[in-house]
Amino acid sequence: DIPNYYTIFLIRYSEFFIIYNEFDFKDSADNLIHKLINLRENKAMFAGSFDPFTNGHLSILKQACAIFDTVYLCVAQNAEKKRRYSIDLMESAIEQTINSEKLTNCKVIICDYMIADLCKELGVSYLIRGLRNTSDYLYEENISKIYHETNPDLSMVYLRGDNDVISSSMVYE
Repeated sequence: DIPNYYTIFLIRYSEFFIIYNEFDFKDSADNLIHKLINLRENKAMFAGSFDPFTNGHLSILKQACAIFDTVYLCVAQNAEKKRRYSIDLMESAIEQTINSEKLTNCKVIICDYMIADLCKELGVSYLIRGLRNTSDYLYEENISKIYHETNPDLSMVYLRGDNDVISSSMVYE
């Protein structure tokens, strides 16, 4: 009784998708529809140690939230770096800030492995990076080559914060 195709209309984008069915559609319909919707959603990742999370980071996050449907702010754990503030404290503080700023399309996550792999898992196409100066740009361009090797579908987006001369190290000090 299953027809050989289904038409799905995504109202948000006013596009039709026709799915030709050569398998048991009942078992896979939700998964397939979810994947189609995710293909159309612009997702970005803003990753860093955020040790501490600064007003400059917040400025970049606000810009990203204005551009993308979903922004994951990833508090990254690097085993080679000693944190000044616990990752749980930063996660909590960032979530409070996001709530107070009403950034409803942002989700805070923690990751202790390759960001490019996490982006692939979450269907994220854009990696947000903050720049203060040309040295940051050159560093990020070198790193982007590693990201591209791991996840060729990942594009870098560079944004500048409001106060581009202060680093999180300076804020901490």
